[in-house]
Amino acid sequence: MAFAFLRGPGHPDQACDRVARALVDEYVKRDPESRCDIRVMGGHGALFVSGNIRSEADFDVGLAAKAALASIDPALSLEPFVSLERMESLPVRGAADPQAVFGYATDETPERLPVASAYARRVLEEIERLRRDDPDWYWCGADYEVGVSVEPKRSLATVRLSHVPSIALDDLRMRTASALSRLLPELEWRINPTGSDARGGLAGRVGSSRVIPLGGGYGSALPQNGSGAGLHPTHPLNRGAELARNAASELVASGACHAAWIELVYLPDEIMPVSTRVRTEKGAAFDARFPREFFSLMIQ
Repeated sequence: MAFAFLRGPGHPDQACDRVARALVDEYVKRDPESRCDIRVMGGHGALFVSGNIRSEADFDVGLAAKAALASIDPALSLEPFVSLERMESLPVRGAADPQAVFGYATDETPERLPVASAYARRVLEEIERLRRDDPDWYWCGADYEVGVSVEPKRSLATVRLSHVPSIALDDLRMRTASALSRLLPELEWRINPTGSDARGGLAGRVGSSRVIPLGGGYGSALPQNGSGAGLHPTHPLNRGAELARNAASELVASGACHAAWIELVYLPDEIMPVSTRVRTEKGAAFDARFPREFFSLMIQ
């Protein structure tokens, strides 16, 4: 069985990730040489931003955090408490510790993702479109989860939606199943199987950045990268993972293989990987002949 699991932008962990990424983006916009290691956590009215920064940028971090929350849900309001210290051990480009990152691609789907992962992404994108653009979906919150399992004889999607208290559970289930089954009629649907959920993300529960769900990314059958949320763009968990994925996609697109798995290992503060391993769907080592510069962490 293949299984994939994704979270909506208002899920407490995902919301904290988004705030962390937004703060890094603001630092880098104001100072491209910024180095960041930011953690975000909180809930029930409070948000804590901590970590280490080396940057010449100067802005109101608390105000930027509030803006990031408002972009998820205008009603989402938490009071930020900020404690960011100067980063003394400065990685010039990469990371302060050794990092291994992975990239995978397959010709199973147009997205070059495993079937379960591609299905989960399509469902999440459709829910996000409906809740933002369709007035009839006023009741749907940004805190939701999508799980898809694919088996030879049965494919099942489980969706949990947060919602306003006024909508009846049966109505929610009917509307959601009707909309999503048009998108992927081959799936069997379970909508809010444990009942109503009006907790509303960070307003009603707690979360933390860099918490990765089981079955995220490429699905439960493959190892996954750690989260680079809150780390500078040239960190291997950000840039390195992107390069590994791009290389795997190029191999599959070229017709050299049906599926490719690439592992890159970066040593502390180095922009080139010390090790590059490529395997195909047959499990055998594969000489992809990528130039070393292809995996440079430097962003042009």
